[in-house]
Amino acid sequence: MPRILGADVTDTVPGRPPTAADVALHAGVSKATATRALGDYGRISQKTKQRVLAAADELGYRPNAAAQTMNTGKSGSLGIVARGITNPVWSVAFQGIVDAARESGKTVLFAGSGFDVAEERSAIDLFLGKQVDGLIVSAADNQDARHLRRAREHGVPLVLWERRVPGLDAPVVEADMRSASAELARELLKRGHRRVAFVSTLAQPTTHYERNLALPASIISDKIEGLFDAFDEANVAAPVDLVRFPNRTSEHIAKAFAEVLDHTDPPTALVASDSQVAETMLEVVRERGLRVPGDVSLAMFDNLSWARFTVPPLTVVAQPDYDMGRRAAQLAMGQIAPTHHSSGSPPFEAKLILRASVGPAPRNI
Repeated sequence: MPRILGADVTDTVPGRPPTAADVALHAGVSKATATRALGDYGRISQKTKQRVLAAADELGYRPNAAAQTMNTGKSGSLGIVARGITNPVWSVAFQGIVDAARESGKTVLFAGSGFDVAEERSAIDLFLGKQVDGLIVSAADNQDARHLRRAREHGVPLVLWERRVPGLDAPVVEADMRSASAELARELLKRGHRRVAFVSTLAQPTTHYERNLALPASIISDKIEGLFDAFDEANVAAPVDLVRFPNRTSEHIAKAFAEVLDHTDPPTALVASDSQVAETMLEVVRERGLRVPGDVSLAMFDNLSWARFTVPPLTVVAQPDYDMGRRAAQLAMGQIAPTHHSSGSPPFEAKLILRASVGPAPRNI
């Protein structure tokens, strides 16, 4: 005879947490039915499912994640692998991922690769071992992505963050950095700047850059080539000799800025590829006693709150990191559950925010 839900709550054994069998007994259904309702799989009427869930709530039942994964083949989680977890931009994007995942009842597992392909591979293997329902990966190197291709070939739902991987069939969440970068360069050219330095970082540093050089990060290529697109439009020689790729230590970034500032034909504007590079850029400019924008104009990609409070406020190229994070999670879940949209991801708009750090090029240059 079916139990009356809520008639009493004595179906559990004192001293241990309630089990699926306890929930089944309390809801008046078989253990198999309760398991399907709690795991959200198999055929079961909505009325019965609600009765089981209500019984679970009344008993304080919490599902066993390992057992649920074994029963359903799904862990209810997404795995996130970020190349640089110290970049504060990631915290904003990560919040968007977490919020979207939580709204769909999923948890998020997070790992950092430190821009190391081997670490990225290990993190992905770990997540696959935990049977995550999908992966969001900020690839350490888009030219060494065999592990990503293997994961995709095995049917693992995969979303790429900002970095496109040639030949990999996976949606990419990114902003249109090339267009925004070109807009920045047009504003610099309009103010008389012809010598514009660009500094980013790579795991394998180099002081040499050629137009359309294949880089391990498509987003960096977009930023550089966007700048140079505007130079091409204006029939002005692109300052490829002022591009630098140091490694990611502040010491080497500072050395790269020193090199371009000491050039025989020095820059009148400095552009930092991200906020961490920009911090060192500001330090070098201050140490040299350069006036901004009187001696040199400054700009960076990333729009962190502190950029508004530098003296003068710093010109930035901004992207909607939180919204991008939400879309990444939605795409990953869309590949898992047909009820979500996952047909693709057109680029988000990146916006140039002009501030007082950009001014006319010095007349004596």
